[in-house]
Amino acid sequence: MFNCLSKFMIVKALAVIVLISLGSCFSQENQKAQQKNPERTEGLISEQGILIKKILAAFNPNQLTVEDAKSIQDQFRKAGIHAGPENGPAIKALGFDPEKLRSLAPPPEVGNDENHKGETLQSRLKIVDEKICKALSLNSSQHESIMNAFRDFYSERDKLMQSQQGKAGPLEKSKIDPLENLRNQKVKHVITEDLYNKFLDLERKIRPEKPIENKTKQD
Repeated sequence: MFNCLSKFMIVKALAVIVLISLGSCFSQENQKAQQKNPERTEGLISEQGILIKKILAAFNPNQLTVEDAKSIQDQFRKAGIHAGPENGPAIKALGFDPEKLRSLAPPPEVGNDENHKGETLQSRLKIVDEKICKALSLNSSQHESIMNAFRDFYSERDKLMQSQQGKAGPLEKSKIDPLENLRNQKVKHVITEDLYNKFLDLERKIRPEKPIENKTKQD
């Protein structure tokens, strides 16, 4: 009887040891899994995030000058980085304010689109704010979303204008339509259907008038 009890206690002790060992193994595996992706720094895990961090590392966000902002924006453009909402969190995580970067170094306003020649990004956004946002009586969240949608739209349109620099005529409709559709979808996502219908009407009204071509009548 005593021998049986001793054998039972030994088996039980071995089982406990095995369970403890297995638990330790699982814990180590979890720690190894959490230690993967060494590039996971301040939430920047994408290749573009790493480029952003590399570019901004040379600048002090608390002592940012106009020249610094221009240099950053130039490097962003060369690297194919758009300093819009999609990269805002990555830029903010490094202590920089995307809005301050835009205000210090606005995107270049060049191209051959006669409908927008000479306009600045700020002047266009001011029109959006006064003629659309205020007319729709938006809350602060809706206002920010719509302003960001137009900022992205104008930024992408300016890139198209730059790409066809030296060519005559306005931007091709096949290229501008997708940008307008994307902007409108962003707007539609944050407002009601009634407000969206009003938005479409207001947006059409702020579009610059196309130049009227003089036609001569033949006798």
